[in-house]
Amino acid sequence: MRRPGRGRGPGAGAGQARRRARRRPRKPWRCRGPGARGGALRPGSGPLRALSARAPRGHAGPGGRDGAFVPAAGPPRPRDRRTAPARGGVSTGRGSEGAQPPQRFDPLTRELLDRTRTVEIETTSPKGTVHRVPIWIVVDGEEVFVRSVRGERARWYRELLARPGAVITRSRRIPVRAVHAGDAGAKRRMTLGLKRKYPTSGASLVAMVRRAILDTTLRLEPA
Repeated sequence: MRRPGRGRGPGAGAGQARRRARRRPRKPWRCRGPGARGGALRPGSGPLRALSARAPRGHAGPGGRDGAFVPAAGPPRPRDRRTAPARGGVSTGRGSEGAQPPQRFDPLTRELLDRTRTVEIETTSPKGTVHRVPIWIVVDGEEVFVRSVRGERARWYRELLARPGAVITRSRRIPVRAVHAGDAGAKRRMTLGLKRKYPTSGASLVAMVRRAILDTTLRLEPA
C-alpha cells in the first residue's frame, strides 16, 4: 500500500521538465579513432588549423599528430645541369687551333717523286747555311714519306723538322716541310713502300727498315 503523501501529484511532470530545461548543453569533445595515435578527428572536433604561408620548400616531415605531408610552397627548383667540358682529342702537332687537314702534292709532283729513285733533300742551318744530301723517297697514295737511315743524328733530319726545305730532282726544286709521322700505320706504309721501290738494294734496304729508326719517318707536305 502506498503511504499517504508519497504519490505523484498532477504537477510532478511539469517539475521534471523545468529541471531538464535548466541543464546546460554539453560542449563538443574530441574523440580519437579506434586504436593508434594519429587517427583522424571525428566530426564535431572543431575547425582544422590552417598551414603557415611560410611552409618550407620541398616536402616537410610529418606535420603534427596527423602525419600529413606539407606540399612544397613553390615550384621545384630545376637541376643545375652543366655541360661537361669536351675531352681533348688527338694531338696533331699543329698548335692549339684544332686539327688541319694535311696538304697534298698535286698528281704530277707525286708521279715525279715516285719514279725518281734518289732525290736530294735541301735544308738550312740556324745560321742560314744550305745543305744537300741524297735520300730515298716513297710515295704511297697521296702521301710522300722520307726516313733517316742515321736516325735522329742526321743533320738534314733535325734541320728539316725545324725549318722548311726542298726536294731536288733533275728537273725541279720542290719546296717542302716535314711533319713527324709517328703512328704505326704511317711507319708500316713507309717500310712497305721501301721494299716495293728498292727491292734489290740489299744491305741498304735492310738498314732503312730497322726498328731503331722507324720513329724518324716523316711525311712531306708542300711548303
